[in-house]
Amino acid sequence: MLAPYGPCTERSALPSRSADSAHDTATPDLLTLLASWRRHLTAQRMSPATLDTYSASVRGLDRFLGEQAMPPVATRIEREHVEAFITYLLERWKPATAHNRYRALRSFFGWLVEEGEVAQNPMARMKPPRLPEEFAPVLRESDFRRLLEVSTGRYCPPLA
Repeated sequence: MLAPYGPCTERSALPSRSADSAHDTATPDLLTLLASWRRHLTAQRMSPATLDTYSASVRGLDRFLGEQAMPPVATRIEREHVEAFITYLLERWKPATAHNRYRALRSFFGWLVEEGEVAQNPMARMKPPRLPEEFAPVLRESDFRRLLEVSTGRYCPPLA
């Protein structure tokens, strides 16, 4: 439980923290660090949907690493572990989902480096999965005409 901080809180009443400890994370497992990262993102006023997506990405990686007997400890995660997870996602989901998870994990590991939880970002030289070009559907002329008629209340003759 976090102690209440405010302008009237005396310094002696605040919990002490060692200078080299950024978090209360005796073991840097992903789920413990996720809770701290969520606090950080919440303080930055990230939307609840973003928090959910980012959290699902870290939880998914944690679950995958456990299932594959890979280390779910932040300091032991290597590039190949994250690449295996992204490959796993690409085999089961749309490329956009894998790309989304990639971006969330890149942000997470970047934050871990900033906080001193890990020495290097295992995703530092990774590239995101490529997204296929998707074109928006185009309205047929008759559908477009009907849309204009409904929105303006006037008849629209066919285009030449």
